[in-house]
Amino acid sequence: MSVFWSATAFAQVPRLEPPPLVRFTGALLPLEEKNRSSLNTLIVSIKGKKWIFSIAKVEKLTGGSFDGWRLLRDIFPPEVRFLGPEELLSLLQEPEIMGKLLTLEGHLYIGSRMFFVRIVEEAAKNLSGQGLKGFSKLSMAVSLSKSYLTYSKVQNIFEIGS
Repeated sequence: MSVFWSATAFAQVPRLEPPPLVRFTGALLPLEEKNRSSLNTLIVSIKGKKWIFSIAKVEKLTGGSFDGWRLLRDIFPPEVRFLGPEELLSLLQEPEIMGKLLTLEGHLYIGSRMFFVRIVEEAAKNLSGQGLKGFSKLSMAVSLSKSYLTYSKVQNIFEIGS
């Protein structure tokens, strides 16, 4: 009499999810204003220069069920490097942008503390009703093609306060 035993092992493959698409609303401030900032801030590095990003609102547009504020708590230390198309990063460093309420949309890579900026726009006109001179909503359409990202510039959608 012979007995055969068969053991089947099931390896659990980790579920890989793309980084969440996030929309931040807030203002970029000079690093010198760190002591005046609120609790909801990040130190951001844009092309090697550091800024304070004072965050008014976080919206998690894709991914799991928890909210955007939890994403911020998961970033430690609270420093993020902004990456993306040169046009958008240069726009974020313009002197007219500082202190203005902006909406930034992109993919947040929590583990590596990187934010890939896809959209930059002014969130609201300032109190005088004037927008930022020459500021246009610029977005980048990102498409996944043959396992690498390609970027195609989408035309300027509108111009604020020209």
